Amino acid sequence: MGDFGFTLAMSIVFATGVTSGAAVTGIVAGVQAALLLAPVGLSLGVSAYAANQARKQIAPVSDINGLQSILKQAIPPQRLCLGTVTTGGALFFYKAKKPYIWMGILLAAHEVDGLDSVYIDGSQVFFDPSTGLATSTPFSDGAQQYLKASFRTGAMDQAIDTIIASDFPTMPTTFRQRGHATMVIRAHYGFGANFEAKYDDHKRIYGDQGVLQPLTRFRGAKCYDPRQPGHVLGTPATWTWSDNAAICLARFLTNQWPDTRLTDPTRLDWDMVARAADECDRWEVGNDGTTFRRHTINGVVQSTDSPYDVIENMKIAMGGHLVLDRAKIYPVVRGRRTPAGTLHMNMLLGGVEYASEPRDRELINIIKSSFVAPDREYQEVSGPVLRRADLIALDGKPREASVRGAFVEGHRRIQRIASAMLNQARIGRTLTAGATLEAMNWAPGEVYRVHLTGDALSRCNGLYELARKDWDDRMRGYRLTLIGYSDTVTDFDPLVDEQDFVLDDATLEAEAA
Repeated sequence: MGDFGFTLAMSIVFATGVTSGAAVTGIVAGVQAALLLAPVGLSLGVSAYAANQARKQIAPVSDINGLQSILKQAIPPQRLCLGTVTTGGALFFYKAKKPYIWMGILLAAHEVDGLDSVYIDGSQVFFDPSTGLATSTPFSDGAQQYLKASFRTGAMDQAIDTIIASDFPTMPTTFRQRGHATMVIRAHYGFGANFEAKYDDHKRIYGDQGVLQPLTRFRGAKCYDPRQPGHVLGTPATWTWSDNAAICLARFLTNQWPDTRLTDPTRLDWDMVARAADECDRWEVGNDGTTFRRHTINGVVQSTDSPYDVIENMKIAMGGHLVLDRAKIYPVVRGRRTPAGTLHMNMLLGGVEYASEPRDRELINIIKSSFVAPDREYQEVSGPVLRRADLIALDGKPREASVRGAFVEGHRRIQRIASAMLNQARIGRTLTAGATLEAMNWAPGEVYRVHLTGDALSRCNGLYELARKDWDDRMRGYRLTLIGYSDTVTDFDPLVDEQDFVLDDATLEAEAA
């Protein structure tokens, strides 16, 4: 069986081993299956991977346009909410009886950390925590009370919702939605002397469309974080909320859906997860002095989403990739890393294949991006365009790619992610070489120094990231595949590199059209 480590050309592989030399691109076809498919990254040429990732189309996950709607579905998809999310949901309860409308909304198929806020027609609603009644205008004007709401975190022992229990006393106490976070809203239809006056009042409060579409913003799933004292992997009650990208990706990979999970928690290398999480938690500073953590994930995953596409989008948010090495899975985040070893002349076995630069079709000099905008009700919008005039002149023509930040909040984060992706794609150096058993403990995702001698081989020298390590019976050694590495890939000077970016209504209207 092959000794596999695959980094950049892989999403995830759920297998214990395959024959040496086989493909290592893992694609999960659905939540209930995991398939090992033919080569993708390496058949393109390892140097092409970064460019290929940037160019390829990723199916829309965490699609806010659908997630922020209130849906009536007999069997709605299960939802995993990571980080802080702003969402609607499927109705588990609906009743209209003059003068009220009751809506019970399923928010998440798991326990969540807590409520942040509620929005209706773009206005934040404030509630009295003791009564659940709205206290802010226009939902309360001192004389009329339009809204009452209640929120449950989704504990397995939660009781029936308080509003439903109070207003519908015949409802059985077993109507509890255990393990599901919910929001229940009771809305007064509208005050007025006649139907027309009531309807005008209704539109004034709830929006011109007259349709009540509440958005609930809450802190989502609790996650196991190996860095946190007291966290026990097998005891979810000890976990706490996190929006750290590496921690959230691990939560998705190990999430227990009703009838399956993508991978067992014991398959993850939690020491490496902790290392990646530390990179994600590094602080960045914007050109206006704003501080924020490098990589977060905030969004909703549904059981109907393609796991492959979810993983690809999460890798973008994490600013890195996933590794499978000796049956262990772990994330690697772009950043400054110290070389873990050196490939020297006495380690070489067989021939060496070397490419000093990317092929023309792999070059990128423009990256268009999208991100989740907090000031647009957390809708995904087109972001700033990274355009390198010096590289366009060098390449002789524009070469565009795009990056979708489905789980990335804020234009500052996506600008840094796009910059690192472009820098990585421009490196282009690749090296494939045989190595002795001295490389036994080398791990994909780690950085290694190549130091060879001789006029020809010395041109290969430099820093590389190990992308793949296979055992070759013919050589009685390892076949190493390495991709050029530079510790300056993530360098970003906010005063020079960060673009000022403001969303304008005209641009959003044009995109919608």
